[in-house]
Amino acid sequence: MISLKTKNFLSPLLLINILISFFPIAFIIGTSFVNLTTVLIIILGFKLYGLSILNFNKYKNYFYLIIVFFIYILLISIINYLPILDQNDLNKDRLIKSFLFLRYLILFLIIQKIVSENQFRSKYLYVSTSIITLILGCDLILQFYTGSNLLGFTSEFDRHYPGLFKDEPVAGHYLQRFSPLVLFYLSFFYLKKSFKQNDLIFLVLSIFFILTIFISGNRMPLILFFLNLILIFYFVKNVRKILIIFLGIVTVSYYIYFNNISDDNPWRYHMGNLKAHSYELLFKKDSLSIGEDITKNRSWHLSTYRAAINTWNKNKIFGAGLKSFRTNCEWKKYIMCNLHPHNYYLEMLTDLGLIGFSFLITIFFFPVFYLFLKYMRSKNYFSYKDNLKFLPFFIIFFCEIFPIRTSGSFFTTSNATILFLFLGIIIGEMMKIKRSNSNKKRYSK
Repeated sequence: MISLKTKNFLSPLLLINILISFFPIAFIIGTSFVNLTTVLIIILGFKLYGLSILNFNKYKNYFYLIIVFFIYILLISIINYLPILDQNDLNKDRLIKSFLFLRYLILFLIIQKIVSENQFRSKYLYVSTSIITLILGCDLILQFYTGSNLLGFTSEFDRHYPGLFKDEPVAGHYLQRFSPLVLFYLSFFYLKKSFKQNDLIFLVLSIFFILTIFISGNRMPLILFFLNLILIFYFVKNVRKILIIFLGIVTVSYYIYFNNISDDNPWRYHMGNLKAHSYELLFKKDSLSIGEDITKNRSWHLSTYRAAINTWNKNKIFGAGLKSFRTNCEWKKYIMCNLHPHNYYLEMLTDLGLIGFSFLITIFFFPVFYLFLKYMRSKNYFSYKDNLKFLPFFIIFFCEIFPIRTSGSFFTTSNATILFLFLGIIIGEMMKIKRSNSNKKRYSK
């Protein structure tokens, strides 16, 4: 067993744990730093484990499925782009990226290995995430009230405040993504106060996140943050009362605020659009129709979803290869093409067809069903601290793969890193639990 308690401060295991905790910082600095962190983890992971990352003692079929999924991405891209490689540089770029995308398979295998071997120091990630996320939130509040943030950056947008992200309006996405780690760490793990004090901390942090995400101007993270809280409400009994109080505070505050601002206030228009677009996506009968009877809509996301369905119809079974949507999409009435479909599942259909879509559904939802079944069999499952530490990672992953959300491209560096980093942590934890249960059965005989 490799241990972190070693005289060598620069041991590969310690460095990997430090690099994992660096991801929250890397996401703010930029894509190149995220890629650099990933590559360093892969190099150190191979040095530490070698080919033992391919030893699957549990859930073998699941691991084989993930490997086949990545091979399928590569093969479909080769089949579609190799014959037309000389037509333009974009085809070459996509083919190269389909090879480079394999790094996320290796990242996943290394992360699940370190977690399953009980060598993952989650505290490092909890601490770094809490510090960076709280700084970003305070920075957003400062930019909102003064016009510039801690580094002197000003917002170039009408209703978005990017804060430390400078010219990228994605601060709300970042805050929503990492908020569960902060909520759990500061409320349950770090301070170790009484239940009443923990409840107060949880309430204050929830208000902080809903305020800063609202200020950021990002709409989907606002919805997903409430999904975070719904999952916490479902799994953690101790916070249900405080979440009801929080919901009451938010409802009253929302009512007071929007009844005291003018009709031409951009925030009123912003929230009105959110409600109108959400209604169209969820309840409009012909929301994804691409026939002649298609009707006009307010949501550009809906127009892009229609474009994705229309593009998928060209190659339903196999898809057209990595990032093919932007070139295969055709503009039509109330159908709007884009760089990607803004939904992971529609992107899978257009790029990888029904086969790739089926792979992804199985890969994503196997751990989801596993955890829900665990909880249904034992309602006290998250009463144990070790299990509770695992829950925030699951909540983050679940919100990332939520089917009816809008999203960036599945194949971008930030999204793929988040997905396979947290999937690796979840599967590694499942492996550890499975091994522990096997040992208990062995000793009980």
